Amino acid sequence: MSSQVLDAHTIRSFVSPSGAIAGALRFLSDERLREFQMGATGFAFRLVIGGRAYSGSPCAFHWDHLLPRAFMLLGYDCEFIQAFGTSFLYEKRLHEAHALIKRSIDSGVPVIAWDLDVPSFGLIRGYDDRRKLYHIDTQLAELGKQQLSFDKLGRMESESLFVLAPGRQRTERDELTCAKRAIEYAVFHHTLESAISRSYETGRLAYQRWMDHLARNDVDAFGNSYNARVLLESRMAAASYLRSIAGLFPAEDAASIKDAAEHYDKIAESLLLFTCLFAIPGNGQQLRDEVNLRKGIGWLAHARDEESKAIEQLAGINTEWRSDG
Repeated sequence: MSSQVLDAHTIRSFVSPSGAIAGALRFLSDERLREFQMGATGFAFRLVIGGRAYSGSPCAFHWDHLLPRAFMLLGYDCEFIQAFGTSFLYEKRLHEAHALIKRSIDSGVPVIAWDLDVPSFGLIRGYDDRRKLYHIDTQLAELGKQQLSFDKLGRMESESLFVLAPGRQRTERDELTCAKRAIEYAVFHHTLESAISRSYETGRLAYQRWMDHLARNDVDAFGNSYNARVLLESRMAAASYLRSIAGLFPAEDAASIKDAAEHYDKIAESLLLFTCLFAIPGNGQQLRDEVNLRKGIGWLAHARDEESKAIEQLAGINTEWRSDG
């Protein structure tokens, strides 16, 4: 075909990987709630802070690991291509990416892609060979950008390429096994997972880096506000997901999971207060007030402590059945 457009749309979300995943799966008639998808894939439990809480922090992870893993956990195969502008194979990968996009669109499946307008994830939902452009849908689609020329793929701000085409058919996976994997990942991320580089921190250490920059009053204004919205959305999803899976477990474990969900609710409460004070676009005005800074640090400290309590509950479950598959 020389052109094709699918009626697929990114789900509006501050967690752009999850919004793109949810949009692709909704198009494939997967009606599972986005909060469930975020929990099952682990995105509901993540926190990454880099630099002075830069806005790119939530997407600083190994795309070629976590995104295919996310689709596997949700029951889908996938094919992906990743490359960076410094690679001598970059032109070859761009050619392969274009072929993958066309093949996926022609089969009726939208493609998840990186940096279609700003460095975040969105959907490629069509192409036009004659006009040499892709039809896209991103978190900023309302601002008017709904097309990307072929020669701009992988050539935007980040000079990075990532495209992923999900399989069309879903394979049913054992619900209990998937729930266990999600809980294991929550504990792993908060306690053991290494950041993508030394410029970033994950889990509890990420909270501390964020608080340290607030205390020094050198935090990135927009990133401070944006990361708070990402964390708020994520922890609300974590609480919802844990409640949805508690019934899969024996009574004692289910009680621990519900307790953990309550701690995530408390994190969300603190982050809601934080986001009201440090609202997007985060122009810095809110950061000029010492009282605001102290409140913000206090709310993050409360969120960190509640997260530690939640992880303690979940880790107790993990140790009982880590080896049973």
